[in-house]
Amino acid sequence: MSVRKIALAAALILYCLCVVASAASLPFSPQRHILFDGAGFSYQGPLDLAISDQDWLQFSTSVRFYCQVYDFPERCGLLGIVNNTDEVKRGWIKLHLANVPELNPEKAIWQKIRYIAGGETDFSLLPPDGFDAILWRDETQTTFYEDGFLEEIWNGSIFPNPAWEELLWEFEVEPRKFFLIDRWEIATICVPEPGSAFAVAGLAAVALLKRRKKA
Repeated sequence: MSVRKIALAAALILYCLCVVASAASLPFSPQRHILFDGAGFSYQGPLDLAISDQDWLQFSTSVRFYCQVYDFPERCGLLGIVNNTDEVKRGWIKLHLANVPELNPEKAIWQKIRYIAGGETDFSLLPPDGFDAILWRDETQTTFYEDGFLEEIWNGSIFPNPAWEELLWEFEVEPRKFFLIDRWEIATICVPEPGSAFAVAGLAAVALLKRRKKA
């Protein structure tokens, strides 16, 4: 076997392992995957050329990163607000999600977040101006931790599916309390998946090429 074939086989095995690992932790193989795990944010998926690369994630000036907050010495890389004042503090975090050019009827969305909130929170959808889209949120699975953090997992959908949308999380923090995110993961996929049509077209092209070679 040539070196090139060995390299191609290794790449294929690595790709399959990545797909299996992704499928094991997520309900589907996502087109867009956003992860904040305390070490920083990572984004995988299409980019909207109308905005700069860093604008897919934005947050208010009141939001910052914290390490070893006095109540949670074991947690580092927290994102949010620690309110040491006697007044309510407010903040927001906004994620910009770009979609593929083919606008499918619906987008499936999955979210898992571990956080603690000392006040009201609201999670909403911001579609483009003039576009009437809604975020449907299914039943939430919740896990509580001894230090007061909780982890929520929920599946939902966005329909109809716009060219892009922004997920806005607004929160207020009561005096001497905090809103802190320890881990946040979001995955989305268009339904039906746009790539399926291209995959079928690709298989047809390969079959046509083989027929031509045989002829």
